[in-house]
Amino acid sequence: MNHATNVDYGFNAGSSPHFQSLVYDLNSGRNIAVCFDDQTCGNARLFAAAPTMLVALKHILDHAKDTFANYDEDRPMIAMIENAIMKATASE
Repeated sequence: MNHATNVDYGFNAGSSPHFQSLVYDLNSGRNIAVCFDDQTCGNARLFAAAPTMLVALKHILDHAKDTFANYDEDRPMIAMIENAIMKATASE
């Protein structure tokens, strides 16, 4: 199954004195988010990685369903992956 996405975000870490960091769309150059402190910059890094992680989770889910679906102990892991994908794609 093809899980490619055309969304790709970059992250530029801020520097002193204000540490303003930026998440931006690598395709359009459009700014997506700006952060001003360590906590929000950690969230911004996660935000920038989200499209890649979503594609990876979809591939992991395909593999898990093909490989582990018949094992009771793996069903909670599969459900967790499905739930994360559903949260990320609720508007699709």
